[in-house]
Amino acid sequence: MSYFKKSFEQLLINHCAPTLKGLKSSNMININKADFPNIELEINYFNKNSQNLKIKVLCNCSKKILILLYNPSMLSIQLSKDTHIKLLKKFNYSFDAKIDILLDELSYKISVNKDFPHEIGLFLGYPIEDVIGFIEFKGANFKLCGYWKVYGDENKARFLFTCYNYCKDFAFSEFKKGKDIYQIIKCA
Repeated sequence: MSYFKKSFEQLLINHCAPTLKGLKSSNMININKADFPNIELEINYFNKNSQNLKIKVLCNCSKKILILLYNPSMLSIQLSKDTHIKLLKKFNYSFDAKIDILLDELSYKISVNKDFPHEIGLFLGYPIEDVIGFIEFKGANFKLCGYWKVYGDENKARFLFTCYNYCKDFAFSEFKKGKDIYQIIKCA
C-alpha cells in the first residue's frame, strides 16, 4: 500500500466511518492538497473500486478540495422525503432530478456563493429540524454541538453521536488489524 493510499484511507476512516459502515448516507471532508498531492488519483481509484459508495468533488480550489463520500441509494431515499424536497425547492434545487444532478447543483452553489449553502445538512443526513434551526438562528442558540449543531431532539442526537464514534473506533480497529478500506466497507 502506498503512503498516499494509506493516508487517504486513514482520512476516510477518520472523517467518514459512519458512511463507510452503512450507518449514515454521507460525510464531507475538506482536504489540503499539499497533504495529498495525488488526491484526484485517490478519488478516481476509490470510485472505480468501491461498489456501494462514491466520492463527489464539491469544490476544487487551488489549495483545498471539498469532497462528499456518499451512498447513492441511501442519499436518494433520504432526499426524497417530502419535507426535504420542500426545503430543497425553497433553495432552488430542481427536484425532478437524480442524485447526481442534485449534487451538481450543490457543488455549483458552493463554488459561486460566498456564503456556504447551509441546506447541505440535508445532504449530510442531519435531522431536518436541526438544519432549519441552524438556518433560522444562523448557527446560534443551539442545544448541543457534536457532529452538527442540534436544535431538535438532543437525546436522539447524543445517541447518534455515540454510534458515529463507535463506528469510527471500530473501523480504525479493523484498519489497524490490516484490513484495507474496501474490506472495511464490505464488513458494514
